[in-house]
Amino acid sequence: MGTFAQNMKATASAIALLATLGLAPGTALANEKHGHGAPAGATTTTAGAVSIVRSPTDLPPPLAKRGPERVRVSLETVEITGQLDDGTTYHYWTFNSKVPGPFVRVRVGDTVEVTMKNHDESTLMHNVDFHAVTGPGGGGMATEAMPGETKGFVFKR
Repeated sequence: MGTFAQNMKATASAIALLATLGLAPGTALANEKHGHGAPAGATTTTAGAVSIVRSPTDLPPPLAKRGPERVRVSLETVEITGQLDDGTTYHYWTFNSKVPGPFVRVRVGDTVEVTMKNHDESTLMHNVDFHAVTGPGGGGMATEAMPGETKGFVFKR
């Protein structure tokens, strides 16, 4: 897949996530307005916005055949003003400074420990849910974290 097609797929994913999260487009909000600088690993673009799009190829390798293990998943929600290819900026809720959040691979029998920290400078409560884990709600209530808080839960797959 070419770079343009990858960027379009990533942009569509980002827009779908915005709609899912109920986030509205911003009007070129600067990170400084919300007390944020560029997070580690972010690439600054024009107007102070950062690139938040996770590459569709940013995937962990396939898992080898193995017995059950404990898998730790660490997430941090960071509110960032990001820029799309057309120059439009949005105020995103990101996981580990990217949209979408990281791809997680586990095997049946694994015990998964999810830890989510809501960045100290966030303005909203955030959470994460895994519908494939517990069905509707997906554990979201267990990770409802106010700014600066860390919450989590453990499940067996």
